[in-house]
Amino acid sequence: MLGQARRETAVSELPAPAAASLAAPAATALVQPAAAENIALIMGGSGTPIPSESYIEAAFGLYVEPHAPVGTIPQQLVTPEGLYPITPYPYVKVLPLSVSVGQGNQILYDEVLQQLAEDNTLTVFGYSQSAIISSLVMNQDNADCVNTTNCGLDPDMPVNFVLIGNEMNPNGGFLSRFPGLNLPSLGIPFYGPTPEDTFPVANYMLEYDGFADFPQYPGNFLSSLNAALGIGFVHGTYLDLTEEQVAAAIELPTSSDTQKYYVIPTENLPLLTPIRAIPLIGGPIADLLQPALRVIVNLGYGDPKYGWSQGLANVETPFGVFPDVDWGETIGLFFEGVVQGVNDFIADITPGGSMWQELDSHIAGATSAMTALTALPSVTADGIIPT
Repeated sequence: MLGQARRETAVSELPAPAAASLAAPAATALVQPAAAENIALIMGGSGTPIPSESYIEAAFGLYVEPHAPVGTIPQQLVTPEGLYPITPYPYVKVLPLSVSVGQGNQILYDEVLQQLAEDNTLTVFGYSQSAIISSLVMNQDNADCVNTTNCGLDPDMPVNFVLIGNEMNPNGGFLSRFPGLNLPSLGIPFYGPTPEDTFPVANYMLEYDGFADFPQYPGNFLSSLNAALGIGFVHGTYLDLTEEQVAAAIELPTSSDTQKYYVIPTENLPLLTPIRAIPLIGGPIADLLQPALRVIVNLGYGDPKYGWSQGLANVETPFGVFPDVDWGETIGLFFEGVVQGVNDFIADITPGGSMWQELDSHIAGATSAMTALTALPSVTADGIIPT
């Protein structure tokens, strides 16, 4: 059951035998401080300033609980989460990213100090924009505040972070790939990377999520286009995954044992999602193209076999121009992909394949609809004739 942090003071009376043993002539009341707790602060992403109960349950169960102490209590933390002009909610649309992050930064900083003043230990969960907020708060010299000159935390504080869809991923985050870039007219600063090694971090990204897993070599047009479509088709799906999918995440190399970075493989290229939406033939065509196309897309990450950069995940890795790859191996993988694509296409269009399964489902749906229509009472000019 979800619970808010308990901040009231617990007061209990001494039992009579204990009171009688005291030197004082009358029994006294003992005021005890509230027991310290393990708290998980759960923040929403852009457009989700107030995390719902289902959101909190999914975030906690999939990502927080495996990295938090036993008995940790999830607690909602409301932050602005505006991303004008993208976020659709009227009460947040006026906030560009820079303003929203600044306010959220201050809110998180103040809440952490309040919780620590109560001797609680904290796990902070951030998704997308709130992962940016979390990353900035990790920096002790952080000055991106609205009420104070500094809202960065001391690394000695008992706080750890769980981040998903983080635009500040040091090796893959869109806001860290391009050092020094700033778009003030849109209110989008490129904040740089999540600190390399300050607080313990568990950081999850989905392969081809264009915000968290942007190509290292953006000159590869297909790779960059795939990442851009991944923002729409992949970035918003972290809380829709199963426990098995999250548990199967691949741990990436880092320079510190306290920095845990994971990538969750994505089955299909976002680039082909619009084609897959075409009835019947879309899936087979996408399966024909995907194996070879994946090799080209993955070149944007520096290795034709992987849709993420192969360097240390917690070390800032800016964009490059040309990947250093074995072109002989790459060409071989491409032609293997062509052969695999042809085989997949044939399997899809062969009776019993995916195209026929989809056709059967359409026929079953149409049959069910016709059955429902024929079950309706007949209607004439004189009214309804019972059947």
